[in-house]
Amino acid sequence: MPDWSREIRARLERLSLRPEREAELTEEMAQHLDDLYDELRAAGMAETDAMRTALEELGEDLIAELRPLEP
Repeated sequence: MPDWSREIRARLERLSLRPEREAELTEEMAQHLDDLYDELRAAGMAETDAMRTALEELGEDLIAELRPLEP
């Protein structure tokens, strides 16, 4: 299973979140990407394609939506 944490943290970095919030979001997003990756692999998608597709899910639109959630 891929380790999504580094990629997620890199995308969250520019938001300057509190460390606790960043850790919480990283864990939630990593779980979401794990689930999606598992579904794609179970459907027969190649490992590299499943990783790329899952990362596309973590697009800039999703990251941009998080800014209003940060107090």
